[in-house]
Amino acid sequence: MIKREVLPTLVPGLDLILGGGLTASAVVLLVGTPGAGKTVLASQLLFQMAHNGARGLIVTNASEGTGKLLAHLDSLDFFDEALIGNKIMLLPFSALLSGDSEATEPAIIATIRRLDVQWLMVDGFQGAAGLLGSTNAVRRFLGTLANISSYLNVTCLVTMEGHGRDPQIAAELTVVDTVLGLEYGVEGWDHMRRIEVIKNRGSSHLHGLHTYAIDAQGFTIFPRLESLPRPLVQAQARGQAGFGLPELDALIAGGLTTGTATVLAGAPGTGKTTLALHWALAGARPEQPTILVSFGEDAEQLQRKAKTFGLDLDAASATGSVVVLHVTASDFTPDIVTASVLAALTTSGQRVVVDGVGVLVQVLGARARTHLTALAIHLASRRATSLYTLEIEPFVGFRLDTRYSPIQPIADNLLVMQYTLALGTLHYMLAVLKTRFSPYDPTLRELLLRPTGIKVLAPQETAPGVFESIAESGGGISPGNRRTV
Repeated sequence: MIKREVLPTLVPGLDLILGGGLTASAVVLLVGTPGAGKTVLASQLLFQMAHNGARGLIVTNASEGTGKLLAHLDSLDFFDEALIGNKIMLLPFSALLSGDSEATEPAIIATIRRLDVQWLMVDGFQGAAGLLGSTNAVRRFLGTLANISSYLNVTCLVTMEGHGRDPQIAAELTVVDTVLGLEYGVEGWDHMRRIEVIKNRGSSHLHGLHTYAIDAQGFTIFPRLESLPRPLVQAQARGQAGFGLPELDALIAGGLTTGTATVLAGAPGTGKTTLALHWALAGARPEQPTILVSFGEDAEQLQRKAKTFGLDLDAASATGSVVVLHVTASDFTPDIVTASVLAALTTSGQRVVVDGVGVLVQVLGARARTHLTALAIHLASRRATSLYTLEIEPFVGFRLDTRYSPIQPIADNLLVMQYTLALGTLHYMLAVLKTRFSPYDPTLRELLLRPTGIKVLAPQETAPGVFESIAESGGGISPGNRRTV
């Protein structure tokens, strides 16, 4: 059996979900709803191949006109007007198709030979039905393309309106080599774009729906993290990633175990972000920068907060010791966020902070557990140590049960921060509930948030009567304060 050549598309993310690229001399059907970007993707592929020396032909719906197509593509960076009429030719449907289906194949073959093209793009194929005369003729035309592609060594791109899993087009799908289903619609108040490799003969493509975006550069596809091959998690020498706070680091045997994931849970205003910033900066250096993902405050707001507590995030950002990825919590796509995090990991052993992981969990919905599991595996494979802040309700104590929670995969270590009323004053408290691979001290500690920084008090430094007041009010560590998150 002769194995056909696989052609890399160079469209970001597409080769990954296809399992390597497109098979040479294949018929590729791009089917999707209006506005999904079928024409953009097909054109991007065609222009990419033309830049690499191949010749292409675009056959477009006569109702649209070649002029309108070119005007649309002119706004995209991959479009090169110099290729039109040179490496890329354009024809209307009517130049090749007619009601006489028997005359169609010779006309296409003659045109391909005359123009010496290696790539054929048929745009708006649903418009061919009227010219071909019947649904059966449309199916025969796709069969014709399949024959021609093999006979003349031409790769055919066909765009069609519809849904890739519509039973009514099942017969069409049998004669093509690759089917890409594009979805564009509304979820809640936001638009969503997803692509699926419904079929790709002879490849091990990635299953499921994958996010994609369209901008001036064209298509970028962000493969679903859960569908990516699981990387090999290498054994690593265990070290400690400390907070730079002697009293706190002493509670956790010198710091968080490297390569593990930590959930720092706490009520609003207890200092979760401030403590996370302290940890982020404690291990940050230009050759091994900390990645800080914020679902709330932007870089400037984080710098102001850090400065309030004596932390110089501004200087760390300027030297590249900390890379801030700000995500607008009201409008983001999880796969794009996690892809950005993984792309920012340029060396082994970096620290990663995700401030406000609850927002990510909420948007992921039913995917939260599997997505976070995949993220934890990919971070561990790169020997990254991660910390996630999680907002919980105030005054519910310090006992959290993560066994059935979506955050369970990222809870190797669990720290809880709360404020509680004792002796007529609010006190900020911290407890270590769990660590992996290292011992810890479960003693409840008080925190002071001051302009000179964070101070974790030794038990004897806390005012007399505070711990007793916490226990009497039910705010301390006790079975009665168990909470699932």
